[in-house]
Amino acid sequence: MDASRFAYTICAGYRWLLAPRGTCFFTVQPELTGDLIPHTAGWYTGVQRWDSFYGSPLRLARTPGASMSPRLGTPGSRRPQLWICSTRSAPHTHALGLANRFRAGVDLSPGDSAIVSLATEPDVGALLERAGIVASVRSGRLRLAFHINNSIDDADRAAEALSGQVSL
Repeated sequence: MDASRFAYTICAGYRWLLAPRGTCFFTVQPELTGDLIPHTAGWYTGVQRWDSFYGSPLRLARTPGASMSPRLGTPGSRRPQLWICSTRSAPHTHALGLANRFRAGVDLSPGDSAIVSLATEPDVGALLERAGIVASVRSGRLRLAFHINNSIDDADRAAEALSGQVSL
């Protein structure tokens, strides 16, 4: 997105942009940077990295890129893949297709979400880990979240690993 036509933009990076939790992207028109009043800072933004962020006053570096810490973890946070989409719905269509392929593989009806949540057997987390599937189990429910970095093979592997292990 070309942010140059906006005074400010902010976007969370987690989940759909494949960035680590807590990252975001913020742009400011150069002539407006003097209007910003920082109240807190991380270790990467200080004049002297290990001494500037304790106590008052806040002493931020004035060099470009001084607050680039969110970018440090973002590029390698997931399997890198380049997606060039003709429409904004292409990533959702891909992820939803994978979720429905998984659902079919475990004898469930198609859904309208790329996130699949199912009741599972207690040891399903270990079963998935052995199969190389990254998922979470919360309060006795399995949560699989298909995304652009997943493939048909991923959906099929998850369905094969969980065959006979899931229920609504």
